[in-house]
Parts: sequence; C-alpha cells; structure tokens
Amino acid sequence: MGRVARALVERRGDAILSALGLAPDRYRDWLRAAVLAGALLHDIGKANDQFQLVVRGRGLPQALRHEVVGAWLISSQERLKDWLFAGLRRPVCLLALRAVLGHHLQFEPGRSLRARPSGTTVMDVFSEHPDFVGALNAFGRELGRGAPPSLPRLRIELADPEALQPVEGLVLEVDEWWQQCSEEERRLAGAVAATVIAADVCGSALLRDGKHEPANWAAEALSQTCSGGDLRDVVRRRLGDQPPRPFQKAVAETRTRVTLLTAGCGAGKTVAAYLWAARHAVGRKLFFSYPTTGTATEGFATYALPEFAGDTKLVHSRASFDIVRFLENGSEGEESYAVRELVRYQGLNPWGAKVVVCTADAVLGLVQLNRVGVFSFPALAGSAFVFDEVHLYDDKLFGALLAFIAAFRGAPILLMTATLPPARRRALEELCDKLGEELSEFAGPEELETLPRYELASASREEAFERAVRAARDGLRVLWVANTVERAVAVAKQAETFGIRVEPYHSRYRYEDRLKRHEAVVGSFRPGSSCEGILAATTQVCEVSLDISADLLVTELAPIASLIQRFGRLNRWATPESGEGPKQALVIEPPDSSPYRREDLERARRWLGDVAGRPVSQRELSEAFVHVLQSEPPPRSVRSAWLDEAWHLEPAPLREPGATVPVVREEDLPSCRDGRGRVCADRLVACTIPMLWRPVAEQAVRWSTERGVLVAPPGSIEYSPRWGARWRT
Repeated sequence: MGRVARALVERRGDAILSALGLAPDRYRDWLRAAVLAGALLHDIGKANDQFQLVVRGRGLPQALRHEVVGAWLISSQERLKDWLFAGLRRPVCLLALRAVLGHHLQFEPGRSLRARPSGTTVMDVFSEHPDFVGALNAFGRELGRGAPPSLPRLRIELADPEALQPVEGLVLEVDEWWQQCSEEERRLAGAVAATVIAADVCGSALLRDGKHEPANWAAEALSQTCSGGDLRDVVRRRLGDQPPRPFQKAVAETRTRVTLLTAGCGAGKTVAAYLWAARHAVGRKLFFSYPTTGTATEGFATYALPEFAGDTKLVHSRASFDIVRFLENGSEGEESYAVRELVRYQGLNPWGAKVVVCTADAVLGLVQLNRVGVFSFPALAGSAFVFDEVHLYDDKLFGALLAFIAAFRGAPILLMTATLPPARRRALEELCDKLGEELSEFAGPEELETLPRYELASASREEAFERAVRAARDGLRVLWVANTVERAVAVAKQAETFGIRVEPYHSRYRYEDRLKRHEAVVGSFRPGSSCEGILAATTQVCEVSLDISADLLVTELAPIASLIQRFGRLNRWATPESGEGPKQALVIEPPDSSPYRREDLERARRWLGDVAGRPVSQRELSEAFVHVLQSEPPPRSVRSAWLDEAWHLEPAPLREPGATVPVVREEDLPSCRDGRGRVCADRLVACTIPMLWRPVAEQAVRWSTERGVLVAPPGSIEYSPRWGARWRT
C-alpha cells in the first residue's frame, strides 16, 4: 500500500490539489506527508496476532480493527509518535490520523473503540518484528528521518476499560481541530482520506490479482488522458459532412469552468459535449455521467466503445454483464477471463481509461462516501465532467451535484438538460457567485427549439385506447406510457387482443430480458424498419432510455419534467426541412397518484392547461414549466459524508429512498453458478429483477441474500420474459 500511496502523490498529487481548488505550492508537502503517514499507520496496525490469524483463515473476528491498533500505537508510544511526526505541522498529523481511522468507511468512536468478542482478553502487537521495523524505515527514508525508535513487543489489555484512552484523546483532538478548520483544510482532509483509501484498494486488489505490480500499474493507468485530437475525431465522425451547429460551437468555446446547456431531445447535445471536451478535457480524463444505468450503457455503446475501444470504461451497478455482452464472443477463453477480472473492482476501472461512461452515482457518490466514488478518487481528480439529464436528479442527488461543484472547483464541468426548474437554476447561479465564478448558459438551436412539434390534449382512457389501436392498425408507431408496471402490462395485453403488434417494456424484468425488450422496442421504431404499425406499452423507463420517435403518444399525467421527457419521444426527428407537422400527445388521468406526489400532479395539470390545445414547441413547454415553478423554494442543502463529518466516515444515501429492491429468483440461481458452484457476478446481474419492496417487506427480512441481492423463494415471483415479473400474493 505504501508504494501505491507514494505513486499517487508523486504522479497525481498536484492534480488532486488543483482539482479541489487547493494551491499545490502551499499544500503539496502537506498532502504527501499526510498520505504517506496514513499509509504507514494503516499497515503497521496489521502487525497483531488477531489480524494475522484472520488473513490466514484461522481465528475469531478481531477484537479491534487494524486501523484502531495503528492509532493506539501512535497515541500510546510517545517515542514513535515524536519520530513519525517530527517536523510536521500538527494539522498534517491529524489529517493522517483521520484518514487512517476512516479508511474502511465504518469508523464510529463510540462503537469502534470498544473491543469485540474475540476469544481472548489480550492482543499482541508485533512491534519488534522485522517487517514492522522495515515499514518504519521505508517511511523514514521517504521523509528524511533517522532510524526509528526500537520497540518491544506490545500488548493491549482488551478487558482494561482504560486501554484505549489514548486513542480517545486523539479523537477528541481531531474533533476540536475539525470544528475550527477552514473549508480549504476540510477539502484537503477529504483528499487525504480518499487517497489513502484508494491506495489501499488498489494495492489489495492488484496483489490478489497477481498480474501487476500495484504502484507501477497505478502510475501507468492514471497517465491515460485525452489528447484533444481523439475527441475532435469523434466529432468529425459524428457530424460527417455537416458543420457544427452554432450552439455546439458556442458551448465548446465557453471560457467558464461551469457551463449549463439547456436543449430539447434530439438537438445534438452529445456532439456539443464532445466539442466542449476537445477544448476542456485535453490532458484530463473525461467522465460522461448519466442518471440511469440504461442511459449510461447506451451512451457507452453508442459514443464511447466504438470510438475509444480499450481506452474507455463503463461503470455502474450492472456494468459487469454489459461489458461481457459487448466484448465477449461467446467463448470461455482468455478474453472472457480478462473481462471478468477487469470488472471485479468497479472503482479501479476509471483509473486506466481516457473516457469513462458511468451513472452519476459513480462520480457524485464520492460526496457521500459511496465506495465506487471514493475508490475512483485518483481518477476523478484532474478530470473533466459531463453530467447529462440533470433535471432527472432527485433532491438529494442534485444537492450532491452542488456539493461536488463546490468541492471540485478546479474541474471543468458541463451540465446538460432538457429543462431545469428555476429554483435549481438559481441555486447553480448562486453557488457559482459564491465561488467567485460565472455560470455560462447556452440554449439549443433556435430552429429546433421553436419548431412546433406537439399538440397536447386531455383524453379519457377509453378514447385514448381507441385512438391508439386505430393508429397502430393504420401503420403508425404508438407509444403508451403508464405510471405503473401493472397498468402498462394491462394495456399491452388488452391491445394485443385487437390483433396489432404490441411490445411491452418496463423495469420489472431480469436484466438480460430487459435488454432484449429494449431492443425490440427500439428496433420496431427505428427509421427504415419494416414494422408496419406498433403499440409500445411502457412505463417511465422510456423517458431517458428509449431513443425513438413515435407518431402518437398516450401518457398518464405525471410530473412536468417527466411529461417533457415523454414528449421528447414524439416527433423526435422533426426539423424545419423535414416538413413534419405537429403530432398529437394525449394525456389521461391515472386512477391514483402513485408513484408521484399529488402536489406534483396538480402542478402538471396547471401546466397542461397553459400548453394544451395548440401546436407547441419544446421551448414553449420549458417556458411554461419555468412559469409554473417560479415560486418553488430552493433545493435543500445536502450534508456531505466526505467533507462535513469529522470521524463518522460511513457512506450516506446519495439518492432519495427507492420503492424497489434487487431480487433474484431462487429458480434462476443455478444458471448464475460456474462449474465450481460459485456465483458469477455478471450472471447474477443478468438475472436480477427490481421488485417492489412493500408487498413482501414482512417476510423478506428472513430471506437469504447472494452478493447483496435478495433471493426470492421458489414460486414467490410469477415471471415471463415477455410480460415481466410480479409477486404472487
């Protein structure tokens, strides 16, 4: 771990500091000393009898975690502490200690400083061992120390209530310092902690891998950055013979650090993002962040994988299956094994990539100490970021975005959205003003934004269904969007009885079946498709995952931002040159508000009254949206587990609580195992279904899990690859 830590601060130290708006000349030595001390303290705490038995597969759980043992060594052995921190400013010592105690993201002083049952009342610390002395000597050489003090073998009396008082004193000292330290020092503390954690993960993962020397791999991987030319090549291939649109050039030429692009669906935002990156991501890694796994996978497959091949990575909770699906040829040869090894540690994937396509969680997760975000920290530092579809963020996720912008004040950031509530726009402007920066704002192309695309009308469900069936019979492509899976499936089954082609699509499938459903819908709507008439019955998953253009849209009433996204699937490819007139969207009342709030649907009714009954453009929809939400309160501030907590370094929720839980049917588990009976991550992902939690909440607490996925007992889920899953109740 120590060699990896040294490689990170030497190769990435200035980039880390600059990314967080910290002057390298002022903080370079602080960062280096604190990270190296943190790495040392992490390692020497493992020199105890209980840890050594555990790693050898013997013995009971440790009475104290190794990070606590390291802190005990420093706090109880004055000669060791004086030698370790000689010549260092006191904040540097506290930065290192905070990083060590928090590096496993599960330290709480009240709980972690109490000995757990371990079958013994003492813990022996091998402070006289040659490996222990060698670690001290290596650290001394790094910081120009003399020989370390000679220590005998030490013992912690676990039954003594005063044994850990020295560590409690350190905790109190850091608490007092934390309360009065500056924002800069807190960002530095966050950098030290994340770097120490990342060094530990990299060292541990690659040592187990056995194929790479961790420090050399880290240095080489993090040197992979965009040249500018490769990004311009993407733009040239995407545009062909067409010149960039004026708004795309304007976005690329922005001189501010934070840029907001508001443009409707199909306007060319992604090409604008690559043009922006060709100027602002040179010498950096580029992160493309999407709100969902589906949109991240589509972005990876469409824009990144064909252009960057081995220089791009996909990072999200289902990436293991998607990467195997994209790269494997169906054999179980070396390529298959390499792919599986590649995806074992999601947090390390961004280290070696020029372009990373991910969910927003993989980046913003750092703000709440979610593990993939923390493990990715050395790659995030010194990168450029594109966040797409930010209007789909819930309040917590948007708050994390604001916290990220404030923390990563040296990083170029492009925000893209179809529309944005005025309160969120004001929050962005106020944040940039607080940081002494300007927010650049750009709109999509005038000729597309003002093109009348839609005619919105209210309708009864019966009237809408009759219109939808008639349109499909006439050879048109119809998209029906329900707010619940049950109603989407009911519409699909009813429509199928009328002899028309029906394609159901929602979230409650096994992941591998959902991908097939997705392709069936997209393929049927694809321009030039031989399909003659279709009705696709979907849920809100269509809002960002379906790149299609319908001739008729029927949707249940939903929040305004969701409706605007749904309308983006209607008449999507119309241009002034195409001669396509407005196409109709019918809005029907749902039988209840679920899964949305009643007040959000009431606002949507008022908004619909402003835009229905006449041809409207995407801009008119957005302007009416802004008008309805003009008096909305500002978004809630979000407390960061990474930067706002002194010692309680545990992951915090990044998004609002969800109503679903990942589940695998016990009937599918055999297909998830390899020849040795071990569960394969990519196969488990392929068979996982997001299911509603409430119907089974009482009994499910007693069900088993497999790699964090709930295992549903046989017969508890009724499943069809075409219609999806539902609980048998």
